[in-house]
Amino acid sequence: VDLGRPNEALKSYDKAIQLVSDFPEAYNNRGSVHFELGQMNEAMQNFDLANQLKPEYAEAHMNKGNASRALGQLKEAFKSYEKAIRFKPDYAEAHLALILISMTYGSGSKARSKHWNADGLLWHYVPS
Repeated sequence: VDLGRPNEALKSYDKAIQLVSDFPEAYNNRGSVHFELGQMNEAMQNFDLANQLKPEYAEAHMNKGNASRALGQLKEAFKSYEKAIRFKPDYAEAHLALILISMTYGSGSKARSKHWNADGLLWHYVPS
């Protein structure tokens, strides 16, 4: 996608998946290409497949959260961001996404339960 050839990227990921069907990174990357093309349903399917193969795959949970948010599925997005943080507690992007969705759309006390970490650089989400 970075090279501006998403269709070629999709074909490459399709080939990789044909060769190694249990390759979660290929599903995640193929989902990212679909996401960039605005094909959110296809993106979600690929992120789900990546997470089925590797449930602790934080990046796939993060990407599913982004696709869910793009589809207006805010509760699903929130859950996906929480899963990404559960599997990768220092995942700054997931923390930020969770806070932004909380601040933008509200989530009661959860939106007020954030705090700075010791070095003051990251927000942290604290479940209430």
